[in-house]
Amino acid sequence: MRIVVALGGNALLRRGEKPDATTQIRNVEIAAHELAKLAEKHELVLTHGNGPQVGVLALGSAHDERLSEPYPFDTHGAQTQGMIGSWLLQAMQNALPGRHVAAMVNQTLVMAGDPAFSNPTKFVGEVYTKEEAEKLAEERGWVVKPDGEHYRRVVGLDPDEQAVARARGRLKQIPQAEVLLDDVMEPDLPQRIGSFETVSCVATLHHLPLEPALVRLRELVAPGGRLIVVGLAANKSLCDCTLSALAVLPLHVLGALRRESPDIGVVTRVPRESLAEIRRAAVRLLPGARTRRRFYYRYTLIWDRPTEGS
Repeated sequence: MRIVVALGGNALLRRGEKPDATTQIRNVEIAAHELAKLAEKHELVLTHGNGPQVGVLALGSAHDERLSEPYPFDTHGAQTQGMIGSWLLQAMQNALPGRHVAAMVNQTLVMAGDPAFSNPTKFVGEVYTKEEAEKLAEERGWVVKPDGEHYRRVVGLDPDEQAVARARGRLKQIPQAEVLLDDVMEPDLPQRIGSFETVSCVATLHHLPLEPALVRLRELVAPGGRLIVVGLAANKSLCDCTLSALAVLPLHVLGALRRESPDIGVVTRVPRESLAEIRRAAVRLLPGARTRRRFYYRYTLIWDRPTEGS
């Protein structure tokens, strides 16, 4: 059996501990000792968070006077993937002598153009008092928000380099808004899930595993909030193909009039699920969701999360 285990960034560096490498390596070894028991009988896949570790590197970069500007956060993300991957690799090899263990650095696609860029929610780095957080926000243009009794720095997320570049360009007049390469499906997503009044997902859901993505989007919607999906569906039935074919000519004419470019500047993917399959998943996972067919192979899905107690 293949088992996937997600280690949060705070599992490697607990609150109150100094962010020393020796401390984190010790925590990794403790985890590896327990994980090795699973790996003796199963194929084990490990993934990890990196919020605290990215924060440590970001602080060091921000204070390095030799740099003309701090390293970007996507670079810190890659650095911490390699660092933590190396720690896990060594610890698992020591715990499982003779077994083949490998570490990989990768990227994952999430929602391009997510409005959450204007309201970052990804906690990174150390925790601060309210006074410390306000001072750092003023000095460095950070966005800081409460995390329990303390405050932490927050940033926006996206995994596509082109989308990140465009978002940074659009937000360059808002210096406190940060946009990072990261993944909305990451198991180590911050504990602030469910804090968005509106979650929109435009031409993105078909890039993700349908049901897990719907569950994650549902979790991101605050009580009384709304999920809006503008998606692409596969043409599988005769009805799907007929309706899409009827829309081809009008859409080409409209595109020519608007001088639309065939290169939309983002990663594309052919949709896998039909509208009927998407509707069935929505009925199970998003009770009350309204799914409607739109032009060509597009559709809209709108779901309102009930308020607490309703």
